[in-house]
Amino acid sequence: MLSTAIIDTKAGFDALQNEWNALLQASASDNFFLTWEWLHTWWEHLGSDRSLHIVTVRNEEAQLVGLAPLALRPRRWLRLMPFRMVEFLGRGNVGSDYLSLLTRKGYEDSALRALCGCLTERKLALEFSHVDSQNAQMRDAALELRARGWHDYRRTIETCPYIALEGHTWDSYLAALGRTHRTNFKRKLKKLQSLYSLRIDEATTDAQRRAALDILVNLHLKRRREVGGSDALHKRELLEFHEALTTNALQAGYLRLQVMWLDNAPVAAMYGFEYNKVFYFYQSGFDSAYATHSVGLVMAGLAIKSAIERGVREFDFLHGNETYKYLWASAERELLRFELFPPDATGALLHRLMQARRALRRLLTRAPPTADGTGPSLTARPAPAWNPNAQEAES
Repeated sequence: MLSTAIIDTKAGFDALQNEWNALLQASASDNFFLTWEWLHTWWEHLGSDRSLHIVTVRNEEAQLVGLAPLALRPRRWLRLMPFRMVEFLGRGNVGSDYLSLLTRKGYEDSALRALCGCLTERKLALEFSHVDSQNAQMRDAALELRARGWHDYRRTIETCPYIALEGHTWDSYLAALGRTHRTNFKRKLKKLQSLYSLRIDEATTDAQRRAALDILVNLHLKRRREVGGSDALHKRELLEFHEALTTNALQAGYLRLQVMWLDNAPVAAMYGFEYNKVFYFYQSGFDSAYATHSVGLVMAGLAIKSAIERGVREFDFLHGNETYKYLWASAERELLRFELFPPDATGALLHRLMQARRALRRLLTRAPPTADGTGPSLTARPAPAWNPNAQEAES
């Protein structure tokens, strides 16, 4: 017999660390963005307007066999969402991809039914976003709720380009790239090595972590100011989040924070995480004074080379359809958003409100700019098809 409980206090969240990560590693959804370290740090620094709503499932021996890492989101009148919804922890602009419910292998069906049963009791609308389209657990959860009379809506919201590295050496991976990009990378690297003393330092101590994070933030913000501004490292609370996260990730062995130096000048930095033999490319920055040398491009290539040498099986660029990612990536996966509404009058009303909100947003994104150049933005461009012969784009 399985039992469920809702964790709604920080102390309860704190106490779950070891059990949480053990369950994650025993699940089919094991990835960095579902670790206790990522989601707990997010909660402490960026989750202040939400209420914890973590659902746990335990077996007869009190072993944790299921978990829903959730929070209750407040009403957002200005965004035309005048109702509360339950959503995943980690939402917002910090880049939490591959979010999911967690179930221990061997308990997939029973734990999922218990989680869905608990979620249906309060009859609150659910939004499960940034879900891997291949996540069978989340598809089954939607089917289970639909069988209970819930209304559901899903759509693709992002794509994540990635490189499957298993079986590759650096030379075989380079050979698989488009000839133009491969030749360009080799030429840029050779030129830099002829002009400068090139080295890449990785943070392995806390002092190195602090210094490298400062360099990354400064390079990122300087570059983004030149092209319209940052939406990732521009607020105090975001910087505090990354200060705490990099500390926790370094201690856990997940942090990959690297700086490329030309002589004594830091010219590029890369911030990522390595977990379960997957490298998650999270953020980067480069000095535009060295843009003609394509230092961002060279930094990315050398990071992939290093990952292959460490036995990494996948290099994931995470969500976003920036052109430079497709110079390196060999495949992509889709991220979905599920919206689920309870089978009562309130749920039906919320479903109609969300449909109206989506229709309004589609109308606004189709509307042309006004004569003075202001007005609604045009629809975002689709992800480019992978083109091995694409020309270089600076990262």
